[in-house]
Amino acid sequence: MILNILNFLAIAPCFIGKLPQIILIVKTQNVRGVSFGSLLLDLFCYVNTGAFSFFQEYPILQYLEYPLLLIQNTILLSLHGQISRRRLKSLVWLCLFCVQFYCISILPTNIVLTLIGSNIIIGSISKLMQIIAIVKSGTSGNVSAAAYFFNFLASTCRLWSMYLTGIGETMIQLSFLASIVGNAAVIVTIFLYRGAHKKKD
Repeated sequence: MILNILNFLAIAPCFIGKLPQIILIVKTQNVRGVSFGSLLLDLFCYVNTGAFSFFQEYPILQYLEYPLLLIQNTILLSLHGQISRRRLKSLVWLCLFCVQFYCISILPTNIVLTLIGSNIIIGSISKLMQIIAIVKSGTSGNVSAAAYFFNFLASTCRLWSMYLTGIGETMIQLSFLASIVGNAAVIVTIFLYRGAHKKKD
């Protein structure tokens, strides 16, 4: 019962995880403070873990959040490319991520696990890049706190469900832990700079 609830809470936020950010960008037509590099690094991590889980034939409820986040992050990257006039650059990166997905299916498991292990560092750098982008722009008005909260909630529930079932390599569990800390840090930064932005106005 508890496991089913945790699986639901890990997956449900991901149906709308990036939608607040997508809606905000569409509404404002502004990507100031939204890090292009952070989006790329997030996609790299999602492809690593999502593709590995798929090819290892894990139960779908153990990794369904990754296809959902991949779709939404792809939309975000495309929007960012369109608004910041980086359409070709976005397209090239999306093609490279498709190649990455395929490579996960043919690489030895130990190499793939090493790549997944890099998610801990890369995911942390991604969140740091987003924090830096907010600080440099001086505002978090175009960055959705809800999107990072949903990711925080999903990662927390997924880590707990893995602990209860014993499914999932240690590297994957550590990457979820890093995601929890990173998302929390971005949320704090968003609220700190949103308050500062209002004061400037």
